[in-house]
Amino acid sequence: MRALPLALPLLLLACTNKEPVTDDSVATVTDADGDGVPVEEDCDDDDAAVFPGAAEACDDVDQDCDGAVDEGVQVTVYADADADGYGDPSAASEACAPGGGQVSEAGDCDDADAEIHPGAEELCDGLDQDCDDAVDEEASDAGTWYTDADADGYGDSAQATVACAAPSGTTGDSTDCDDADPATYPGAPEQLDGVDNDCDGEVSALEQDPDGDGLAAHQELLWYLDYTSALLQPDDTSVNGASTVASQMAALGLTWTTATRADTDLGVDTLAEYGTVLFLMFGGQGALTQEETDAIEAWIDGGGAMIVVGGSASALACDTFNSLPSAWGFSCTQTGYWSGTGDSYASHPLLDGVSTIGVAGANYWEAVAAPAEDLVMYGSYPIVSAAEVGDGRVVVITDEWLFYNPERGGTSLGYGDHERFLQNVWTWTVDGLGEAN
Repeated sequence: MRALPLALPLLLLACTNKEPVTDDSVATVTDADGDGVPVEEDCDDDDAAVFPGAAEACDDVDQDCDGAVDEGVQVTVYADADADGYGDPSAASEACAPGGGQVSEAGDCDDADAEIHPGAEELCDGLDQDCDDAVDEEASDAGTWYTDADADGYGDSAQATVACAAPSGTTGDSTDCDDADPATYPGAPEQLDGVDNDCDGEVSALEQDPDGDGLAAHQELLWYLDYTSALLQPDDTSVNGASTVASQMAALGLTWTTATRADTDLGVDTLAEYGTVLFLMFGGQGALTQEETDAIEAWIDGGGAMIVVGGSASALACDTFNSLPSAWGFSCTQTGYWSGTGDSYASHPLLDGVSTIGVAGANYWEAVAAPAEDLVMYGSYPIVSAAEVGDGRVVVITDEWLFYNPERGGTSLGYGDHERFLQNVWTWTVDGLGEAN
């Protein structure tokens, strides 16, 4: 039993001299980039952003280790040859980002024209600038056209259409004030029908009734004498018998008023009541006042008509005549009395159907400047002259006997073509009110 103490130290020595024990059942893992994927599975163990399942970036690197580069992250780019910011859909490719001459937005329908692309300004030129497969729609330079129902060249502002070319039945002017009436449009002649024919917002002065008698000015004539005698009035029967002149005026629908210079001036207020003035000018009162001359000039210019009839060889008669507006172009020279039948007749509406006019005239009334013109001459003596002034008309006749009936004087109403001539006078003046020029 004493050998036991020696055996124990030997046993302990034997235990301390053994090699370390290795457990081959536990594998060693290598992950150099620390991305959690061992080198055996990582396609780049030096880049922590590269491993199976990593998010692919567009950088020509295979981040997800699937053997493909940049898959799923490239964009479609389009060639933009005209550099208008929109590409040719037929020239597409994939890339990380548009390169030179490329854009990311397609839709250009003409990649050779920088003015043609989606959203471009459409023009009236037969091209599809905005690439919407429509031509000239909503073009910026399209015109606005207005329905012209009455075909007078002026349209209704409430009926507008925008188009490159005028649609049938339209016009570019929108100022018609009545598109149902072809006689009503800006600048149209007033028709003395109570309608604003020229679209200026009012009817003419000739259509108004300043004296409140129920008659428009164009329906009234002033038979104006510059002396106080009751003779030579249109309805006088004491000397001149049944007046044909009166019946002519009645046929025209005229109402006439007789006045003399002794009781009525030819001022603005008087003239406003009448469309026509027949001025029997014998010179008893001499020259008109400047106020009267100015009023007459404005009244004629606005469409009135004056028939000036002579009959006196006095200097006062010339004074009266020469105080009419000088712009008309007439003049009077005192000559005394003369008589004869016209030997020269101009072409004029006053002389339609007229070849014989005879007078027992007085003084020398003539046209000396435009717009006045002499129409019937007896040698060097004018028998009839006329002028169109502004919108009005003036007739000058040297002898009053033309207006009166056959039993009074050798050159009265029954002589030659006097009755036809006077009918022409009424037609040209009364029926033509406001229509001159």
